[in-house]
Amino acid sequence: MNREISVILPCYNEEKSLGFCIDEIRKVSRENNLNPEIIVVDNNSIDRSREIAKEKKVNYLFEEKKGYGSAYLAGLKSANGQILIMADCDGSYDFNDMPKFLNELENNDLVVGNRANKNLLPILNRIGGFLINKMLKRKGLNIKESCTGFIGIKKEKLDLLNLKKQGMEFSSELLVRANEKELKIQEIDINFRQRIGKSKLKIFRDGFRHLKFLLLGI
Repeated sequence: MNREISVILPCYNEEKSLGFCIDEIRKVSRENNLNPEIIVVDNNSIDRSREIAKEKKVNYLFEEKKGYGSAYLAGLKSANGQILIMADCDGSYDFNDMPKFLNELENNDLVVGNRANKNLLPILNRIGGFLINKMLKRKGLNIKESCTGFIGIKKEKLDLLNLKKQGMEFSSELLVRANEKELKIQEIDINFRQRIGKSKLKIFRDGFRHLKFLLLGI
């Protein structure tokens, strides 16, 4: 793939994993003759995440407005690539899978990573994901993985979606809007590892925000 690639990493207190993820992206890129733009969006970290991003010489953004979606909206707005790879930088996603996303994006608009080994997730996360999957299916989107943190999308297609959600429900909004716009969506199995450091997910608060969006559209 000759088109420019941007990798967007939302970051909130990920000093234990951020450097590892950046190094892995660069290793995979060298092995596959890629030269992606790497964007770290710091969402008010109070650890050494900023210093690590600066040391690794990636594109660094600071997004003051807190929220998973807020970080992504800032990073996506600044991205220069025609192909956008969106991934959490907690060490749980294997960037050796990145070429699979790029290959699938040759013939699809949106590629969703399905975490094949979900047994690594806490039971409440799995239950929440199951419920969100069911609700998405009612909206006509039949996928196995609704809460993935590893997604690829064409920039020209992202621009059609008018995404606005600032919290964790951003991931549901992305899928719903993509389905409404009849984007060609492909799901692929990806490797999933034990995250490095403490999870930032607030299971009940964030789950409620997902459900409110899916039920009420707000």
